Amino acid sequence: MAKLSSEPLYTIGVASRILDTSPQTLRLYEDEGLIIPHRTPTNRRMYSDVEVSKVKCIQKMIREEGMNISGLRHLFALIPCWKLRKHPQADHQKCPAFLNRIQPCWAMAEKCLHPEDSCRDCVVYLETTDCTELKDMLFRKSWPGLRK
Repeated sequence: MAKLSSEPLYTIGVASRILDTSPQTLRLYEDEGLIIPHRTPTNRRMYSDVEVSKVKCIQKMIREEGMNISGLRHLFALIPCWKLRKHPQADHQKCPAFLNRIQPCWAMAEKCLHPEDSCRDCVVYLETTDCTELKDMLFRKSWPGLRK
């Protein structure tokens, strides 16, 4: 998949039209920690291609896989961030994202051991936008011996 732009391009109204959903649904996904829209200095939400793609994946998992918000939060929490970010093995037992399997690392109050300036800039957030790649990431990188 081509690299998506993380530049804020769309207001919540435009993003909701692109995604054929309501602004309230986008706010719900944000409140549940599934996406992190940009905020302007006046606190307006702005969405990049990363968020648009991530919401498309969320919609697909809800509509086609029958997942709910709780299941999605748990699924994103299983992302092997320590592998994507190449944390040293010794850091795993101290890393909040490794120890917490309830919500995505970017939604946690306690941040990872090696934080970016913003979770929006982290490889873990940026690389979880495509459903097919997400499945591959979860199964191949987390449990290499497991076959589909």
